Amino acid sequence: LVLKKNGNQRYATNAVTTFIIEQIAKTHKIPIQKFVVRNDMGCGSTIGPIISANTGVRTIDVGVPQFAMHSI
Repeated sequence: LVLKKNGNQRYATNAVTTFIIEQIAKTHKIPIQKFVVRNDMGCGSTIGPIISANTGVRTIDVGVPQFAMHSI
């Protein structure tokens, strides 16, 4: 499981949701890989921050790791 984080909040993951997912993963012995984009570098975004801001629902950007996602 990959957990996406960004200091500029371009992803929905924050400290609270990071703690929650880490505890769930620990309980079920699921390894987590953290993907962190430097805050001085541009990156894409997800719809997570928008949905979270508009609904108040805690969100987290996670996914299954894959090799060369944006390669042709």
